[in-house]
Amino acid sequence: MPAENIRPPAPDGTTDWEAVFEDQETGLIPLIGQAQSTEALRACTIVALGKLLVRKNDHAAIERLTREVDRIIAEGGEGAAGLDESKDAITALLRWIKESKKKQAAIYVTSKRADKGGDRRAAGHGTDTIGGAPASVATGAGFGAGAGDSLRRRRFLYAASAALVVGLTILVLVLVSEPDTKTDGVKEAAWVRDYVTAHLPDETWELASVRPTEESKIALEVLITDPRHVEIIKGVTRMARVEFLNNVCPPQDSGVMFVIENGWNLWVTLKTGDELLTGGTCHY
Repeated sequence: MPAENIRPPAPDGTTDWEAVFEDQETGLIPLIGQAQSTEALRACTIVALGKLLVRKNDHAAIERLTREVDRIIAEGGEGAAGLDESKDAITALLRWIKESKKKQAAIYVTSKRADKGGDRRAAGHGTDTIGGAPASVATGAGFGAGAGDSLRRRRFLYAASAALVVGLTILVLVLVSEPDTKTDGVKEAAWVRDYVTAHLPDETWELASVRPTEESKIALEVLITDPRHVEIIKGVTRMARVEFLNNVCPPQDSGVMFVIENGWNLWVTLKTGDELLTGGTCHY
């Protein structure tokens, strides 16, 4: 598969990820489907993932992924049945990555339009709430914990239900990012906007803005409109309020580490109206 075919352009200027993964002649998934043995499947998978990880500092990532692929194939077993099971698991994984890439591309296009004067809510604000209703308020630094939080995590990992896929899925989320010759923070900010919007603890928490700054920070501003939440935050010392940032900071296994590894830190501010409640850096 020629390297120059891996990034066909889409009409909106982003990568045509459907072609990257599905094209019958150059796509990564048809490449996987051609494998007639577990050895060939391993080789094809390493080639496919290598096409996605092309940055100069991705050598260690390739080695880690290779070990994970070996684990998947070993658990699948030998023989035709084992080959089919491993092939199905890896194909499902690649299709999950494809959908994630397509969503990232759409968010990038929307964010660029928003930066030119469009509606900031269109770029990042969604209506995904816990069970269609606001999450319950918890004490201390947590909001919306329990069954609702579990539901959000299940939605986020919806394509990784097969046991053979879970470990590799999480690893790829961490390691696979859009290759670029210059990291300007745009794709990192788009990922942060998408993830945080989908995982805010309550519909009364609004992600007002996400932007890269000259200080190598991705700056997030969250507006809180629920008086109960505001009262809880104001009820502790300013030093203790930073704990509430954990409701916004993506967890380490979410995929956020590609943002950090690209040299960006996350800076979060919580506000109510024009009043600053707290602010600080997400620590990893």
